[in-house]
Amino acid sequence: MKFIPLIFLFWVQSTCLAQNTVSLEIHAPKFKNGSKLQISDNNPFGRKSLRMYDLEIVNGKSIGKILTGKGDLFRLKFNQQNRNFYLEPGIIKINIPDTSLALATITGSKSDQQMAQWLIDWKNEPIYNRTRDAQNKWFAQGTTAEAASSKLKYDSLNVIYEEQKVSFNINRIKANPAFCINSTLLRNIMDLVPQKQVLDLYQGLDSEAKSNVDGRFIKYQIDSLSINGTAPGFVQSDTSGNQVRLDDFRGKYLLLDFWASWCIPCRAENPNLKKAYEQFKHRNFTILGVSLDSERKLWIDAIKKDQLPWAQISDLQGWSNWISAKYIVRAVPRNFLISPDGKIIAKNIRGKELIETLEKALQ
Repeated sequence: MKFIPLIFLFWVQSTCLAQNTVSLEIHAPKFKNGSKLQISDNNPFGRKSLRMYDLEIVNGKSIGKILTGKGDLFRLKFNQQNRNFYLEPGIIKINIPDTSLALATITGSKSDQQMAQWLIDWKNEPIYNRTRDAQNKWFAQGTTAEAASSKLKYDSLNVIYEEQKVSFNINRIKANPAFCINSTLLRNIMDLVPQKQVLDLYQGLDSEAKSNVDGRFIKYQIDSLSINGTAPGFVQSDTSGNQVRLDDFRGKYLLLDFWASWCIPCRAENPNLKKAYEQFKHRNFTILGVSLDSERKLWIDAIKKDQLPWAQISDLQGWSNWISAKYIVRAVPRNFLISPDGKIIAKNIRGKELIETLEKALQ
């Protein structure tokens, strides 16, 4: 097997990485010699994989070693096909009896077995099937008159779906405290769970679950992006090419606003931001815009058209913007209200809630 590591970037400190070796054996008797597969990790810290390898099939097999925590999610790719697996240190065998990855099976990973059983059990929950059926009906109706009511039904069911998924995952975590996939189950619901409960559940995780990539992601969220956590520092260029640092705003209340010129909800929210800025700019408050644009002209034109008076920064790398990666921004608009001493005191506040939060903070 030709096994080439392409990318291995440590976004978090290397001392936090608890990784061991997987001896990976790929059996693919129907693949032609020289067929290329790729295996890469799911990186919750950003959109780019941290571990990515090329696999070359020779005489129906490929053998090599990769690094993983216990219960890390990897994706196997071939042409337009994808198949996810949860890996852990040891000997892992993946058998692909045909050229379809859908038929692939894995042995040697308890984490993968645990997640497969979780999926089976969740799909057996009545709310899962009710929500799926409602979604399929809505999609099938396209733009017909009936589609609007079908969407309303789906939306209402989806609220219940998310609530029950939270309860389902919490019960699963508590029932199987030694499972390393518990960090994944917690990560998938942590935005829907009160901060204290997330902390309690995290503290109850097995040490190996805490040290895999999802466990480290949860720890980072708790330490750096939770309310009262210290806002991660950064430096990036403004529209004139000047370097702007988070520390430049120490002593002020700062609304760190992630947006983009192409984001319709962002542009719709800008009048509310302007109102808040004008109302509180003389009361130790300002805004810093971080754009996820990739084209400078579109970025500058949007600032001018919307008449945004506060500082704007961007590296013009789109979704790969380094600051957005540090703040785990997966959708825009998104914002963080940072206190004069650099603590996050509110997140995702808009419109009336933004004004009320600032009134309270700036008393």
